[in-house]
Amino acid sequence: MHRIILNYCRTIFGDVSRAEALQSLYAVMGLDEAAFDDLPHSSFSAAYFQKDTARLARAYGGRIRITSGFGVGVQGTGDHRPTPETIRSWCAPHTLAVPL
Repeated sequence: MHRIILNYCRTIFGDVSRAEALQSLYAVMGLDEAAFDDLPHSSFSAAYFQKDTARLARAYGGRIRITSGFGVGVQGTGDHRPTPETIRSWCAPHTLAVPL
């Protein structure tokens, strides 16, 4: 998200601050997440993942398995190059119980 805002501020949001651009994007996406200066060292909150995973589970009605990832290989939260094995080992103990 940090890199996206930097790019947006060079183009379509060129006349507003980075913080304002981020808040505008959050408003459009219905998010309440980290401040711009905190983005390089944070990821979306657990509440975001719970909400979005529940939305997807309802949309697909249990027809597919949905696994949320908390910063696995995401820019800004570490320099990991995840493999299928590392993702499986990480996800198993962190599976969310989502009511449909």
